[in-house]
Amino acid sequence: MEYVCMKAQLVDAARLLHPIPVGTKRPRQFPSLPSGHQLVCGVDDGNGERIIICPSFESMLALHREYEKGHVAHITWYHTDAFLPKAA
Repeated sequence: MEYVCMKAQLVDAARLLHPIPVGTKRPRQFPSLPSGHQLVCGVDDGNGERIIICPSFESMLALHREYEKGHVAHITWYHTDAFLPKAA
């Protein structure tokens, strides 16, 4: 998993990030994404939503475990075809 940026730093985030309605239950499989899209996770620990690239089902489960443990207050799944540069 790679931290990318804060959602507030993304110019036009509403256009770039497309929510995936998986809810807060433990994922059972990696979602089917449109061609050329990647899965990203919005993780909010109370200090704003961080965007994290989620390249595999294992990374998706790892982020969800952090949510289940209460380490993050809110988790949202998105897909995007935008280039998201790695955080410096």
